[in-house]
Amino acid sequence: MTLRAEILAVGSELLTPSRVDTNSLFITEQLNLLGIEVAFKTIVGDDREELANEVRRGLERVDLLVCSGGLGPTDDDVTREVVADVLNRGLVEDERIASRIRARFESRGMKMPDINRRQAMVPVGARLIENTNGTAPGLWIEDGDRTVVLLPGPPRELKPMMASLVEGPLRERAPGLSLVRRVIRITGRTESHTEEAVRPLYAEWAGRPVPIAATILASLGQIELHLSARAASQEVAEAAVEAASRGVSEVIRLTSDSSLDLPEATEDGIKDALLSLEVGHDDQCLVYLTSHGSEDGLYLASEDRLLSPGALAGIVDDGCGDQPTVVIVSACHSGTFLTDEMRQPNRVVLTAARARPTTCSGCSNPSTQYRTSVRLLQLPQKRTR
Repeated sequence: MTLRAEILAVGSELLTPSRVDTNSLFITEQLNLLGIEVAFKTIVGDDREELANEVRRGLERVDLLVCSGGLGPTDDDVTREVVADVLNRGLVEDERIASRIRARFESRGMKMPDINRRQAMVPVGARLIENTNGTAPGLWIEDGDRTVVLLPGPPRELKPMMASLVEGPLRERAPGLSLVRRVIRITGRTESHTEEAVRPLYAEWAGRPVPIAATILASLGQIELHLSARAASQEVAEAAVEAASRGVSEVIRLTSDSSLDLPEATEDGIKDALLSLEVGHDDQCLVYLTSHGSEDGLYLASEDRLLSPGALAGIVDDGCGDQPTVVIVSACHSGTFLTDEMRQPNRVVLTAARARPTTCSGCSNPSTQYRTSVRLLQLPQKRTR
């Protein structure tokens, strides 16, 4: 049985351009680890009536409702009271929580404001979720066959609390399935052309022992094909997604970065990936590299060293030969790679500055700034009129 969940992000600030709801992404990731499907995500402001309506709606359509935010001590922190009211639960002050909050203030040489006692109010029958990084505890409330989880909004507090639930009570309720996702990025085709090529695979995927779900999204410069699978183990789900990815590569005649993307690239890894393309006589080769760069070369995070422009040119020569090739280097000091060795007939070299902090600071500590990745795509043959 699939367990369906909704994430309800609470806070009027999330409805403005100044705040982004990043908590929902993390919660989704954690729930997916257990094979729990996130069916809905909702953002609601600090209005009691509107929040109550969303809580009721969530309880009508999902098994698990995860609320983030609105557990603070101020008047606009209303999540705890609203959920208790919707569930017809009274609120009782838990002196243990009040004592911990009081001790937290005293450890900093301060007296606890009386308004913080609101954070010690607990709906009858709720279980506490310990918060080691803040004053507001989380709450686990069971209501028949439905569960409501209340978590504080600050990510520093929410993340370890959510992780503890994944290892504890959520795992016990989960259906025992693992959910695996993969994104295949495709260049050289439009969204409609990609859909046309991949559509015959959908029926085949639906009939497999481990069905594959697919979504196509258009983004700047590429088309993204999102694949997902649920299975009794992560290994089985990953194998199903890998098989589907190979099918996509065959029908589109592209090598997906899901099989050749090297998040922590090494020199040998780049060589092997290029050689595995088996570029044909009429094929075109695209090499995309992104990392930290310096005037001495491209930083390889896994090997903690730099790959010189000359060495990189040699790797591209070996992998793509004389075939038409586009090399894109996205890194600091990317102009370093515009060398005579890299400039060859039938080859185009494009460089771009890597997005980075406001100052490069000489890139003194690159390993903490970027991961090295290489994406290798075998482009379709040129069409002749």
